[in-house]
Amino acid sequence: MVTADDLAIFDGAVTLFHVPSRRDARGALHPFDFDALPFVPKRAFVVEPAAAGTARGGHAHRTARQILVRLAGTIEITLAYRGREATVRLDDTATGLVLAPGVWASHTYLTADARILVFASEPFDPGAYVTAKDRAGAG
Repeated sequence: MVTADDLAIFDGAVTLFHVPSRRDARGALHPFDFDALPFVPKRAFVVEPAAAGTARGGHAHRTARQILVRLAGTIEITLAYRGREATVRLDDTATGLVLAPGVWASHTYLTADARILVFASEPFDPGAYVTAKDRAGAG
């Protein structure tokens, strides 16, 4: 499980997000009240890999913020920001990541059943991507 210590090198550009959970004998419900999120999402999407080992992402957003929530499986997230890099593992639904603009992220889906839910603060705009990892967080 990812911890705040794993993210300390990013000086607040990557933070943890606690996913609310209500559990009972029937299972779990994970509600996302938009008023409780760190920003109001403009879009949301789910990524399902074609196979275990698939990598997606590989870019930063110039202005958009994101929340990454693992729904199933195990996902390795490589993060880069202002010359600093770390890889963390999302393997439970209780903790997600909040990415500030400029944080480069690549997702590697380690299991075939892996799924990630992404909330984004901006509409889809591939022109606002920064694909070069070494440019992540550069004003």
